[in-house]
Amino acid sequence: MNKTLQFILQCLIALLLTFALILFQTLFFVDRIIFNSNTYSQYLNQATYFSKLTDEIDGKLTEMCTLYNIPAKVMTDALNDDQLKTFGQDATVQYIKYFRGETDSYTATYDMTKIRASLEAYLHSVAASSGTDYNTVYAGNVDAIILTAQETIDGLVMVVDPSLVTTTGIGKRIASVVSRVPTFEMIALAAAVVLVLAQWALNPRHRKRTIWWCGSSLLVSGILILIPGLYLTFTHAASGFGLQSESVQWITEHCIGGMITIWIIMGIVSILVAAGLMVYYAMDRQRRVNKSKSQSHHHHRHGSYQDVIWPVGQGTNQDIPPSVDDGEIKTPSLPVDRMD
Repeated sequence: MNKTLQFILQCLIALLLTFALILFQTLFFVDRIIFNSNTYSQYLNQATYFSKLTDEIDGKLTEMCTLYNIPAKVMTDALNDDQLKTFGQDATVQYIKYFRGETDSYTATYDMTKIRASLEAYLHSVAASSGTDYNTVYAGNVDAIILTAQETIDGLVMVVDPSLVTTTGIGKRIASVVSRVPTFEMIALAAAVVLVLAQWALNPRHRKRTIWWCGSSLLVSGILILIPGLYLTFTHAASGFGLQSESVQWITEHCIGGMITIWIIMGIVSILVAAGLMVYYAMDRQRRVNKSKSQSHHHHRHGSYQDVIWPVGQGTNQDIPPSVDDGEIKTPSLPVDRMD
């Protein structure tokens, strides 16, 4: 193949491989980081978050109890941090399943047993003090209050109000896209493998040259991933939402900040791996060039390669052994069209 045409094809494949790697890493990030409930659970367990969330929930439940003419302690004393942690984790798991298209609806439920028991005990005492029986009216009030309390908690433990997502249809649209991400992720990975094999096929005499080309593609993809991550970090993008809810603002800042950090780490790892591949290739090539020069010098002193019968098409240069390309001896400075 014409060397110029070969070089153009290698550059084109390297460019396509760069895009394939960026696409794969982006889809991997969306699939394994953004829409992964474990990403959020580490923040849901922090005391700072729960101190803010507890204050907000207590405030909302107090307002609700005022409307129903119930002492706030009936509700707030029955809710502790362990329950809130369970509420937050259960809601997050269900929310992520909904967004990934694994469930048709957002169906988070909370164990309201303690709150229900506290409320029923209070209403039993109210009924007794008024000389009436605890009847279906009281039971209906309990069900209504528990439902309102659950909706109140649901709206506070989640970063995005579930009712907003489910009623507007946004959730369904997100789920229709996110559910396809794993498939596209595998397609991007397969495309990257095919392009690596194509690069390998273009170097029939110098297979290790593939390492250099693949390393350069990975290096460029890592840099292009790193740049937006650093920009978002230095511009403090995670804290720029200005949400009214302190607990939601806190969880949003820390979750997004953590995601940006992971994105930056992905870029750095790509760059380091790429640098390792390229350095390995350069050192290996230089070692073979030095070995060839040493052999050439040895045969200058003890006889040339002229009298050796090489296989057809080899040994045309009397100073260079057939195991090394003539261009490698003449141009040991890693020219683009002579990389092995």
